[in-house]
Amino acid sequence: MYIDARGWKYRVMDGIGDNAFKGRYLQPNGHGWKCMRALPWRKTEAEAQSDLDAYAKKKGWMKT
Repeated sequence: MYIDARGWKYRVMDGIGDNAFKGRYLQPNGHGWKCMRALPWRKTEAEAQSDLDAYAKKKGWMKT
């Protein structure tokens, strides 16, 4: 999981159906995790995590 300067949290979660994983975010006062539009759906959790790791590094997010 990652957190940015605004306090938003980011992590990989599964979607509906088999083999559907994507990065999602939660705002500090949010009501549920939302899909990150900047990241694609992936067939494996490892692929989605790799996408999120690269994006987090680019954005300078902290790992929690």
